[in-house]
Amino acid sequence: MHCWPCSPSLRGTGGGFSFACKFYPNLFDFVVLIAHSAGLGVLLFAGLWLVLPNEEISDEEGSVDWLGAGLGVGTLIVFNVAWKQVSTKPPPVVLH
Repeated sequence: MHCWPCSPSLRGTGGGFSFACKFYPNLFDFVVLIAHSAGLGVLLFAGLWLVLPNEEISDEEGSVDWLGAGLGVGTLIVFNVAWKQVSTKPPPVVLH
């Protein structure tokens, strides 16, 4: 039996995971794939937090560009509405 995370399209994504998936294909399923991804994310962010230097404050006043933020969010909303209005069905063929 062939499990979904061991499919050929995902086999090259992680060396250790594909190695374990090759020898123990019945032990891995989608939940294990998500758990491994979450664990790797936690390790990555913790490691970067320890290694990278602290950020220095460049703007002491801390002003916010409210106009730019409003225009950006408004543009995203308009784009979302326009995207949802697109029909996925082809128009009906009308024969005269």
